[in-house]
Amino acid sequence: MLVVGYKIERSSNGATSWLTIKANTGNTATSYEDTGLVQNTTYSYRVSAVYSVGTSPPSNTASASTNIIAKLTVKSQFTTGQTLTGMYCELRNSNGQIVATGFTPCSFDLQGGSQYTIGMGSFGNSIFDYWLDTGSSINPRTITLSSNTSLIAVYQNTSS
Repeated sequence: MLVVGYKIERSSNGATSWLTIKANTGNTATSYEDTGLVQNTTYSYRVSAVYSVGTSPPSNTASASTNIIAKLTVKSQFTTGQTLTGMYCELRNSNGQIVATGFTPCSFDLQGGSQYTIGMGSFGNSIFDYWLDTGSSINPRTITLSSNTSLIAVYQNTSS
């Protein structure tokens, strides 16, 4: 018998119950992209061969987990508390490679649990002073996100 497609099933509860996500792929490709998944969740999958006369019993299961996506928002302000926009920020991965840049306020969608370094630039009379959440003047600083996070870089205005 010739295989005409595959039935793909998914479980998000430890293979207790199964949801058919594709009754018949209509082809014999050996890869499938599952979309619309929930972050930080483990999914189990099983596959059955579809023949013109019926469907085989399911395969052994395979599991995969989705990543946590955390949003990093970076804003800037003066030491007086007045909002400051347009300050350069640079995000680097743990290997030191630039992965994103922007101007405040800026947002980055990052893989949670991964380590990054965020650095702020100074411009003209606006000089980086400290991070509002920690009071630290270390710039750039290392961060590891496990949830959405907002940072505020505080600047001195040296013209006053």
